[in-house]
Amino acid sequence: MRQWAVLFCMAASIVCLPTLAVATEYKAGSVSIINPYSRATPSGAMTGAGYMNIKNTGEEDERLISASCGCASKAEVHEMSNNNNVMSMRHMTEGLIIPAGGEVTLKPGGYHIMFMGLKKSFVADDIVKATLTFEKAGEVIISLKVMSLRGGKKKMHDSHSKH
Repeated sequence: MRQWAVLFCMAASIVCLPTLAVATEYKAGSVSIINPYSRATPSGAMTGAGYMNIKNTGEEDERLISASCGCASKAEVHEMSNNNNVMSMRHMTEGLIIPAGGEVTLKPGGYHIMFMGLKKSFVADDIVKATLTFEKAGEVIISLKVMSLRGGKKKMHDSHSKH
């Protein structure tokens, strides 16, 4: 009898495994925001960042024009780039174009949402709620899963808390 119980539990966990791998996705108009996440911040850090894939299935370009979050006094769309071994970051004042039928990845070292004036540190496994505003699709409320810094290389972006 006990063997059947063990087998049943194993079979049930295998059946449930595919649901654990399902991507988190938010939609508005022709835009999909896929797997939004952030990284834990050191205690007292004043900045954090948000990353995700943004897909545009429409026939016209879309533009991410702003972001906001109750977790910070300000949120902006930023681009980080490396020119002649000099890292630079700039606020994308005109927004970020998501090409028609295309996808843009927000990731460490590239495009990202910059959260400034954090009201509290981002802690691993927490959820950060943010609102993204698109030119045509309008506002989309997303939840960013806060990931631990452990296990991965620490990027330059994670250490500049005095933005």
